[in-house]
Order: sequence, then C-alpha cells, then structure tokens
Amino acid sequence: VQYLQRAWDEKSEDWEERLQRFSKTIIEHIDTLSDIASEFSDFAKMPQKKEGKVELLETIKKSFDLFADIENIQFSLHDDHEEKHYVLADKNQLIRVFTNLIKNSVQAIGSKKGGTIEIIIDRNEIMHIIRVKDNGPGIPADMVDKIFSPSFTTKSSGMGLGLALVKSIILEAGGEITFESSSSGTEFIIQLPVYS
Repeated sequence: VQYLQRAWDEKSEDWEERLQRFSKTIIEHIDTLSDIASEFSDFAKMPQKKEGKVELLETIKKSFDLFADIENIQFSLHDDHEEKHYVLADKNQLIRVFTNLIKNSVQAIGSKKGGTIEIIIDRNEIMHIIRVKDNGPGIPADMVDKIFSPSFTTKSSGMGLGLALVKSIILEAGGEITFESSSSGTEFIIQLPVYS
C-alpha cells in the first residue's frame, strides 16, 4: 500500500498497471495471512497443511512481486533448468517461507544503495536446492546459533517467529534449511524433495 501511495504521489505513468499488479499481489498475501491467522494460535499449532503439487518458480515469483518496487535493491531470480520444479507442499506456507526470507533480506539491506537479493533454483536427482542471497551486513557471530529459535528476533517489534516458522515449514515438507553468513551478506540454502 505504501508503494502504491508513492506511485500515486509521483504521478507515475504506469499507475494503472501498478494498481492492478499490487492489488492482485496484496489480495493473494492477505488470503495467505488470513489462512494462517484463522488457525495460528501459537508456535506449536501450525495451520493445517493443504498439501499439493506446487511449482517452485511460480511460488517464488509471487513472493518477489511484493517487493519489486523497492528502488535501492536489485532482485534477480535464476533458473537454468527447462523442466518445472515441483514439490509436495502447502503452497501458502511456501509463499510464507520465501516472503519471510526476502523480507528479512530487505530489512538487512535497509536503505543501502546497490542492494541485491538473488534467488537461485537448482536441482539434483532427488532435491531442489534454492539459494536466497543478499548483500546485507550479515548475521552477527553472537546471533548465529539463535537464528532459528522461536523467540529470537533482532527487531524492536514482532514475536520473532519468522525464521522458526520458516524452518518448521521446510522440515514439514521433508526438506532442510541452512545458512551461511559473513560481513558481505547472508545466504539461506533450502533443500526440498523433487516431486513429479
């Protein structure tokens, strides 16, 4: 909504196109949040999974769309494979995973010029490998061991459930998540079983 307000204030020539795109994206994300809010009472009770065949590239693009108009960050999505990337998972939960990881990267980069967030999709015979990389300041060494803890957050508001939920969703889908971090950025590596 803030991006829309700014586009309106700047009298952007593509205002109508942005309105259509953002409206669709906002509605999809509200639906996702609504599903979670209706059943989510605490960390121990995740919303009931609605498992199905999900295409990763399409799902990641939905998360990217929400942040596409941030001017100081260049977003890129790489997939060198011609075949589709299918997994067996809850689509809304996967959207939540990638939205959360991208949002964390956006917040880490802040107003820094030349920010980059890159997602790379790869695969082997049994696993899809998804890398979410940013060029933010990295995770401080004293926080590395706590990053997936349910009550841990570096922010001044919020419950700190973001990355704990991300890990829980990935594990529920039969995958795993790890990360590497340095002063030049952070990379989350997700592995999810190939589903055909």
